[in-house]
Amino acid sequence: MKPLALLILIIAMSGIPILSGGAEGEMEIAKEEISKTIPSEGISLLLLRNVVGKVEVQTWEKREVLVKATKQVKAQSKEKAKEYLERLKLRIGRKKDKIEIVAEEPKPKPKGADFSVDYYLSLPVFFKLDISTIVGDIDTE
Repeated sequence: MKPLALLILIIAMSGIPILSGGAEGEMEIAKEEISKTIPSEGISLLLLRNVVGKVEVQTWEKREVLVKATKQVKAQSKEKAKEYLERLKLRIGRKKDKIEIVAEEPKPKPKGADFSVDYYLSLPVFFKLDISTIVGDIDTE
């Protein structure tokens, strides 16, 4: 066996973390779930702007829009994760003939913190969609 392969095998079997920071590099997670129902009468467009996270859209027979969002923050401590979670705002509301859903990342972003917002939308079939996310998938039924 080659010396490098032997060294990697020994390290892997010893349980020593190679790329993770060990216990010090572990991230704490804070989550918040939001649910809002909006009547669909007079609405023809749903506009959603996300930064990081997935978006799942399904249609249904009801005459309303259901928006479920899960905000998640990872940070070096539980306190920092909770603080950043409180500062990460979602705007969900009606403006004339459209529904706008926007994730607003607070500035400045805390060092070492990451966030995501996942959306699950149920809406009538006749809606036009304008959905974007920088990092994440958009799935429609």
